[in-house]
Amino acid sequence: MNVKPIERSEYETRMRIVDSFEELLEHSTFGHVSVDELCKKSGVSKSVFYRLFEGKRSVATWTFDFFAMEYSKALGVSMDWRDSHRHVLQVMIKYHALFSSAMNEKGIDSFYQLEIRKLTANLEAALFDYHGVSRSDELVFQISFISHATVLMVCDWFVAGMPYDMETLLDYLEAVVPQKLYNTVNRLMSANKQNRSYV
Repeated sequence: MNVKPIERSEYETRMRIVDSFEELLEHSTFGHVSVDELCKKSGVSKSVFYRLFEGKRSVATWTFDFFAMEYSKALGVSMDWRDSHRHVLQVMIKYHALFSSAMNEKGIDSFYQLEIRKLTANLEAALFDYHGVSRSDELVFQISFISHATVLMVCDWFVAGMPYDMETLLDYLEAVVPQKLYNTVNRLMSANKQNRSYV
């Protein structure tokens, strides 16, 4: 995980803010909950809030990075498509109001765009850096495509109120992976498992 270790008291304060934001978003939207309201609900001062978070959006990004990023980074390294996405979705479902609201935000620095960039970087790191796969325009395009498609499908699923179960969403996510990319990751994962069984 690229999240620096934090002290227990800082973690507890961050989690009070996260949990309070989740509660407020059950009855409001991301844009309508103010930092003042969030601070009041969580029992922290604005100075403490801004020491821990840059703003409301960073509450969502920190929550994702702290609880789900390790599973996203494991895609193609130690987890296949389905397992990685399942673990990420389980975290997001736990904080569904927070992530649903954050995913509705638009713009180049939105949570949605940030997660596309992170997934792209994680997949490129797994294939090109970890496994040493030759970088090709085709694979780079497929990684970009699947990162956009995955985040869009997950966003749509959350915003629509999770209209079907998680396993169905996982089926859909797996079905849209370009065949060459899908086969490359599966081949590398199989080789990884075989190498570990010989150790």
